[in-house]
Amino acid sequence: MNCPALPLFNLSSWDSIDAAFCEAPSLEFGQHWKCERDANFAKGIVRLGWLGSCICFDAHLDDSDIFTAATKRNQELYRLGDTLELFAGVRGHKNYIEYHYAPNGTIMQLFWPQAIGEINVKELGGISQFMVNENHSQHAVKWTDRGWRVCGMVPASALGMGDEHLPDQEWDVSFGRYDYDALGNAPVLSCTSPHKEGSFHRRHEWTSATFLPIPHGHELQPIQDFTL
Repeated sequence: MNCPALPLFNLSSWDSIDAAFCEAPSLEFGQHWKCERDANFAKGIVRLGWLGSCICFDAHLDDSDIFTAATKRNQELYRLGDTLELFAGVRGHKNYIEYHYAPNGTIMQLFWPQAIGEINVKELGGISQFMVNENHSQHAVKWTDRGWRVCGMVPASALGMGDEHLPDQEWDVSFGRYDYDALGNAPVLSCTSPHKEGSFHRRHEWTSATFLPIPHGHELQPIQDFTL
């Protein structure tokens, strides 16, 4: 998947976000590990690009019953209601990030130093040992007529890569989803990757995303000024 450089945009303006991502490629949510989709499966897409030192995404999630009980950063959001998950790592490096976003704007951030199958999470003190508190990533959430939407900007520094620019870097990227209702039913899981099992951490099945350089002779034209 080739991801273009985006024009400058403003996270406080959804019109600005729409314009910035209008030509960005998209990933579609599915349930590839199932023979048939769940009856209450809801559609969703994510557009992907880059800006400066950040990978950027714009997720549109259909949802007829938006719900979360999350109240603060780094709660286990996927246990508390509707959740969008981002998984991303630089190709050739074992470490990767896992970010969760709730429809009320709450976020959980995890840093995995290597494949989760190579880590005994329980012996190391549970998932909380891999949570991080950093404010360099930014995101905005909006409820829509069809569901909810998340636009996020995640700096390469979240992976310890420094703040270098992204052109020509190849990443492994995936988005997962927990779609709850307010009645206490089990969530519907979906993902943008063709997983053969219902596990979002199967990195070899994530999408390969290459961040394309800005074409020679072109400059990014700002939609609205935005300071990273």
